[in-house]
Amino acid sequence: ASASEELVAWASVSDLATILPRMKILPALPVECQVEALRLLWRSLHWVPARSVLLSLTDTYDRLFLVVKGEVELMLSGSKYIPILPAGSFFCEAALLQRGGGVDTQQEATEETVALTRCRKRLLPLPAVQIIRAFLTTSGPRLAARVQTTQRSLIATLTRQELIRAAEVQKCSLALQDLDTTPLVCNSLRNITRLSAETRNLTSQDMAALRVVCEGPMTASCQGTVLPACRSLHRSLFGECMRPCTEEASSVEL
Repeated sequence: ASASEELVAWASVSDLATILPRMKILPALPVECQVEALRLLWRSLHWVPARSVLLSLTDTYDRLFLVVKGEVELMLSGSKYIPILPAGSFFCEAALLQRGGGVDTQQEATEETVALTRCRKRLLPLPAVQIIRAFLTTSGPRLAARVQTTQRSLIATLTRQELIRAAEVQKCSLALQDLDTTPLVCNSLRNITRLSAETRNLTSQDMAALRVVCEGPMTASCQGTVLPACRSLHRSLFGECMRPCTEEASSVEL
């Protein structure tokens, strides 16, 4: 990528934060966990060439996708309609939960897993059912669509394992576990449309902490006016901007 493209990627943390309120899972987590998840999303930013396939019909999805810049199209199985997802869109949000398929829990409770033939009077033998169930479990959920970029796009991703580690770092694993058992409804994009959980909005101080952590190396200074979430983030490639914040501002030499 060119230098100008890299600057766009560095400056995209605010764009990520504007997408967050339209989701259901991340806003339901404690603020510290949201900040850590946004940091991971920001670190995953990468440019994808036009006509690149993000997901095929046979792929299982194991991560949340964010379209920060550019555009993607979905070619749905058995449909001539091709939805276009512009910048600011996301899909496969359900991958952040243990039940990555994101089905309606009421529907899930009424479905029979043994009656796998059209005739309910002719059930498959139990060993065959166990084999099929094991295959479906290991193969993971599918989007039933081919997703590809229509132009050069800036994409961010977040896997469930990354979110679990973020929750462990911020000591909010219990909150994530509670979401795994909360009733929800999922749409065809595998995004959560209804989740029975209280949302927590990021404040201006939270955003200040996020900008220090992500954009600190660009501005070459760290300000000491951020919330405790900044103090709890561990050191990484951000160097001095990842140190615990103090009440006094300190400059960083690059």
